[in-house]
Amino acid sequence: MGRRLDDAELHQLWLATSSDGGRAIQPNILRYIGERHANATRWVQALESYPGPLLFVWGPDDPNSGGHVLPRLRERLGHAEFVVLDEEPVTGHYPHLENPQPVGAALTRFFTEG
Repeated sequence: MGRRLDDAELHQLWLATSSDGGRAIQPNILRYIGERHANATRWVQALESYPGPLLFVWGPDDPNSGGHVLPRLRERLGHAEFVVLDEEPVTGHYPHLENPQPVGAALTRFFTEG
């Protein structure tokens, strides 16, 4: 995260993750790491050939796919719109939690204006 969570926020995240059998499915969620490599060509082709609108709301301080990935995406997906959350607060891997107001505004505009 680009910012510290207070105890109440952290507790809410834990409840959301662990309720309704969530703890049991966490290993399955992490399968995306292997799937990402196995399906990379197919997934990239799908994004690059998609004729409709694309929006990326980006947290550049994401250590996994942050600012260092952004130039490549812009190069490969020139038709996409990018909202880069590079002003305070620092935004990382979870933009919807770390910086919810601009994320909500970007999504609302994208879905209402097309």
